Amino acid sequence: MPNVMLNTPSDHPTKPAPRRDWSRWKELLAMRAAQREQIVAGLLAGLGREPGEADRVAANTIAAMQGEAERLETLGKSALEQRRIVAQLLRQSGFKPAPTTPAKQSKNIRRPCPAWLQDTVHSAGAAAPRSAP
Repeated sequence: MPNVMLNTPSDHPTKPAPRRDWSRWKELLAMRAAQREQIVAGLLAGLGREPGEADRVAANTIAAMQGEAERLETLGKSALEQRRIVAQLLRQSGFKPAPTTPAKQSKNIRRPCPAWLQDTVHSAGAAAPRSAP
């Protein structure tokens, strides 16, 4: 091995560029943590209700698996199993919006009688529909 120091900057064409292993690893770690936090925030915001502790744990687990799947894909590897686990966790976790309350409807809604039914109603002796004034 040539007598080259790995961590010293060099402009010489035969000497390797300085290594950034540790600093790059910390950058990637921070970037992945921020990505996980963004996924967790999106999952919990989409609940439509106050998240409980189980919701937070499930969201963190889903975010970790999603991040791992994306990391594997950037390396050119298959992330099929991680994607299956994410889909399974989403189904099992119950991340569904809060139920909406239906709009109140009046019980006395008058609907016009269909034309095909009007002849039947009139011929059966029912009262004729009132015409609008």
